[in-house]
Amino acid sequence: MTEQIEKYQYLIETLAPMAHEDDFHELLAEKAKDCSEETRFLLTMEIKRLAQPCIKSIDLRTLVDDECTLRESDGIEHYISDEGFELYQHLMALYKYYAVGVRDGVIGYFSKQRDIALGKTKREKPKHENTAFSHTYISPIEQLLDFPQRQDERVQLEVEIRVFLSASVLICGKTLDISKRGIKARLDDETELTLIKGYRPVQIVFVGLDKETKLQSTAIGYRVAGISKGQSQAEVHFIREWDEGPKLFNNFIESYLAEQKTPKLIDTENTEAAIETKIYEQAFSVNCPSMSLFVNTEKISRPFVQFACVNDINIEILDYWQDENNKSTIGYLFDKERLKRLILESDSDKSIFIYCFSHTSGGKVYFYSATDYELEKNAILKDVFLSYASRKASWRVYKIVCHQLNTNDAHLPSSLPDGASRESSQHNRPMVPKLVSALSPLSHLLTLSDITHIPGQQCYQQRELEKDKIKLLSVFGHAKNRLPAEIETYKFALLDLRRERRYQLRTDVVVKNKSETTHAVTEDVSVQGLKIELDDAIGATKGATVLVSFTRLQERTKDYDLQELPYRVMHVSDDGYILHLQASENDKSNMTKSFFKMLINKNRDKLSVLSSDNATPGLRQALRVLQARFSPQMCVFTSQQKNLHIPIKVATNRPRAAIYSYLYHRMPSEYHNFSRIFDAHYQGKQSIGVLINQARKHHIAQSSEVFIFYDSSKIEIEDAVTVKWEHDVPTHVEKYRFIKNAIANGEFFACKITALETQKPITTLYDDELNYVRRGKPKLGSRLEALAWNFSGQVFLTDITEEALHRYRLFQQ
Repeated sequence: MTEQIEKYQYLIETLAPMAHEDDFHELLAEKAKDCSEETRFLLTMEIKRLAQPCIKSIDLRTLVDDECTLRESDGIEHYISDEGFELYQHLMALYKYYAVGVRDGVIGYFSKQRDIALGKTKREKPKHENTAFSHTYISPIEQLLDFPQRQDERVQLEVEIRVFLSASVLICGKTLDISKRGIKARLDDETELTLIKGYRPVQIVFVGLDKETKLQSTAIGYRVAGISKGQSQAEVHFIREWDEGPKLFNNFIESYLAEQKTPKLIDTENTEAAIETKIYEQAFSVNCPSMSLFVNTEKISRPFVQFACVNDINIEILDYWQDENNKSTIGYLFDKERLKRLILESDSDKSIFIYCFSHTSGGKVYFYSATDYELEKNAILKDVFLSYASRKASWRVYKIVCHQLNTNDAHLPSSLPDGASRESSQHNRPMVPKLVSALSPLSHLLTLSDITHIPGQQCYQQRELEKDKIKLLSVFGHAKNRLPAEIETYKFALLDLRRERRYQLRTDVVVKNKSETTHAVTEDVSVQGLKIELDDAIGATKGATVLVSFTRLQERTKDYDLQELPYRVMHVSDDGYILHLQASENDKSNMTKSFFKMLINKNRDKLSVLSSDNATPGLRQALRVLQARFSPQMCVFTSQQKNLHIPIKVATNRPRAAIYSYLYHRMPSEYHNFSRIFDAHYQGKQSIGVLINQARKHHIAQSSEVFIFYDSSKIEIEDAVTVKWEHDVPTHVEKYRFIKNAIANGEFFACKITALETQKPITTLYDDELNYVRRGKPKLGSRLEALAWNFSGQVFLTDITEEALHRYRLFQQ
């Protein structure tokens, strides 16, 4: 790159992935309008150079100290570190193919890092972070419980194929795996993907098969099932009807599958995806601060909320609505008129805000509530209500979002085909008629979020209070003699992550960690592990091996040696006194497992199982699945890297919702960019990180509000998105001015951010699939299991834009 355009490096890296787009020249002309003609020419040449396909490999072995492994992508082998591969994947997502800019971006980043380490260059903070640095805060999107199910097991098969789209249109490729009814393939020329049409019938010739098969020239009928994103390039899925043959091909498939169906060769890609999304769903469901409620519209004229799902976080919403008799009155929020208004407009994710307070008199609790539109209709009392209510300790503000449901999506089959394991056939059965009957009247999901925040409450208190009108607020009161119908509530029980069911058993043990020994008591046990509480902390750390002696149980048996049994530490409480342990894999631990199997089998009727169920079998899980697939709540999962909490995955069912447009500014459809929210900028600290650290320290959710100005016309995200945390605009005057300026010059958004520590995994939702993967790929199984333990926190984003506009009287603007 010449010195003349070196200062435009960020612009070049931003525009290079767009070089083939129709509006590229307009974008370049806009951003380089102040440059000379010669400079614009040089910029164009450099951008086109970076956009060219690349055939050179990446070799980081001389640039980084980390181990570089050989990885193949698009037929090119690279020696690349884990960090380098993460950057490579991000750049590939931007360019969509292996371009010169991908190679230059990876090598250039690590070359600069090496020069900084050697003191060869002065490290200055750039005006804008370039792509190589800012990728840290770009997170892939996860739509919860969205994974493919297979009818048959697949095994690896790589042979050349010819796909005839018609008599005159032929494309070439190579299979990746095969099953009785389908194949997965990769095209030699990815540009030909545009020729592929969903469910289109095609004829496929397996030209790469051995001559002995007599199938090299036989055309087999398939249909296009779809296209998915592979690790390096797109993959095409083809399906066929087994009964349509031909018989020679069917015989070959059966023979090949019988010979090759070993755990190592079975393709588990979809099962791996299922395990991952179930891990994220488990963390989402037990930590979501919003409550899910399900509306019954069997009689459309009389809709009502029938079910509610709560967890340990959002159960505080239920607690608020307990009256003096400990009866839940949360149904007051959902009268018939409010529900009708939500349901009629729910196709666009209609939302309302409800302002509430309570008053206690004579030992009785009286509840009051008003929606935003009810207050607009009663303008005389609007300020009186908001001013008076916000002065009460019981002040609450709720947001309710309504979305239409499809209860058929409540079924969660296994990712494994029937017969692959003992449990898979049971999971794949259709929902039983009793469960279908219980779900069929449900038509809408309500997501109830408590968005109460002290600065907002203080803002409403500034409104004039006409005390002589306070008595008139009785029109917003809920009658004590007309209690709402009780809502059937299901708390998501924290099911066990471990591979066996837990049983409550308290017995004395002795725990040894290196030279330190202490007494302890078990809290619960399973065949695979246990949880214990120590008398004294012994410095055990995650991943270490401790020796456990079951002193009391040893007195009951001479057939088993229960002394100094090795267990791996999976989790340590903050104070070091509670350990989650997993049995190590060796001969002695096998004896432990045998003993506990015997103990549990003989005492099953006496041991308390740590699980629960409900009157309608499967209803709890069905509601949980519906919540995961329809909830509008956004959740960001973080991992701690050095002193920063980095987003690693964002769970959302609305990846392109307008209320989050500032997160996908000029981003590929499968990513969100959190750099403007997660970046460290406040007194040298990461604001998100402060919230997460406080949540982990005090074991309670931490929240803050952020105000956002978004100008979609800008190219760089640093210019397009301006984020102000509540401490950046500490006064209401400053907040008001920021909002007004944002409305005048672009778009305004407000968001409540809630950070929580991730509860330790205790679910068996994917045990069957995890064991299936572990049989053929034990290291991969261990990595998937470890994922559930490695979250540093969860960050929930709730849009409060309309409420903020109402708060500062700017809603009409």
